[in-house]
This record gives sequence, structure tokens and C-alpha cells, in this order.
Amino acid sequence: MPNLNKVFFIGRLTRDPVLNSSKTGNHFCTFSLAINRKYSLPDGTQKEDVEYVNIMASNRLSESCFRYLHKGDAAFVEGRYHTREWQDKQGNPRKEVEIVAETVQFLETRGGQSPHSLDPTVEQVFRKAAPTARPDVIPASVASRPPAVPETASAPVPEDDGEIF
Repeated sequence: MPNLNKVFFIGRLTRDPVLNSSKTGNHFCTFSLAINRKYSLPDGTQKEDVEYVNIMASNRLSESCFRYLHKGDAAFVEGRYHTREWQDKQGNPRKEVEIVAETVQFLETRGGQSPHSLDPTVEQVFRKAAPTARPDVIPASVASRPPAVPETASAPVPEDDGEIF
């Protein structure tokens, strides 16, 4: 029987992306999208529901998301549904559902700024560090803002099993 695991979301970031590294040095970035749904009840009352979706991007995509996305920005995410399981410090089994991003399109940025505008200082540092690398991807080590700290400690850093997240 054929299988398909593909999701599409458009929403706004609920917080700045957080950039981390696995034990083997691969980068991954996590953020959350708020997705609104407006509808009418039979009596004509307008309602709005919000769903919150955890997103995880890896490798070069993680660096672009960290550099260009900010809280409040709108993004289109295409990816796959993934459930991660682990044990917490007390030994209790835990699960977290997340979307593993395959592509992310930056739709609207806060303040109307272009998502691809680079701080000239950061761009110079990046070009000196990696002159042949893609200029649209800035490594976290030269990003103009420090890594965001997660609001709450949730899941541990994913283990790098050789699979691309």
C-alpha cells in the first residue's frame, strides 16, 4: 500500500527561531507557527481557532531560518509529520510531535523588511570566512544576533543517527 507523509502550513512565528547543533555538528533550528482558522457557527457567530505547530529545520535550511525569520513573520512550510520519543530525567516516556521542514518560504517579515536583506557587517564577515559559500546562508557563528534561548525546556537535542532530520 502506498504511503505519503506531506504537510503544508502557512502561519506566523510565535517566537524567534532557536539554532542548535547535534553531537556530530549538524545544525538544526526550531520554531513554532501559529495557524489561524476562521469560521462561522450556525447562528452566524464568527469564531477563530489557533493551532500551534512545532517546526524543525536542519542543516543549511536551519541557518537560513535562524538568520531571516523572527517572531511575527509569516512563513510557508512544506515538510513531513514526525513524532519524536525520549525519556525525561525521571525516566518517564515522552513524545513530541513536530514537522520536519523540507522547504520554508519567507512570506512577510515584521516591519516590511525584506527577508534577504543582510547586515553589511555580517555579510563582510561571512564572505571573509567562506568566500565560496552561498551568500544567502549565514552560519550561526557570524549571525548578527545571539542564539535565542528556549522559553521552556522541552525535548532534549535530537540524536544524530545519520539520517537527515
